[in-house]
Amino acid sequence: MLPVSVTVLCMPMTLAGKVYKLWVYGDVLCKMTPYLQGNAGSNLIMTEGHLLAREPVLYYISIVSS
Repeated sequence: MLPVSVTVLCMPMTLAGKVYKLWVYGDVLCKMTPYLQGNAGSNLIMTEGHLLAREPVLYYISIVSS
């Protein structure tokens, strides 16, 4: 579920920031986007680290098979 949140939250906002020079999403998203992007990224990193520490063989197999 976490890679989906990174894909949904981080990629469109970053792309829109590169394409448009002005912020078009309003004041609320202007304040929430950095928080949500940081939260999604750190959750992804922490979850993968936990899985790697808990069951390294299964984590390695899932990476190789995908």
